[in-house]
Amino acid sequence: MRTQDTVLLDSAYKSYAPKISLPPYSQVAGIQLVVDDLANTRPDAKGKKAQEFVDEEILRELDKEGFFQRLQKTR
Repeated sequence: MRTQDTVLLDSAYKSYAPKISLPPYSQVAGIQLVVDDLANTRPDAKGKKAQEFVDEEILRELDKEGFFQRLQKTR
């Protein structure tokens, strides 16, 4: 990688990393807003619930195993 690319990536990481929650569970209310908005142009989205599109099984398992706690120690 070029030095400039590395600087940009580092800057992006420092900007966004503190904003990402750990564990990174979905914001179901936000997903529901998107689904509701899509329903305006996609009839098949009408009446759908955000939970139909979210499967956090893997996140829950990683959380249970302590993965995110270990990850936070490296931040």
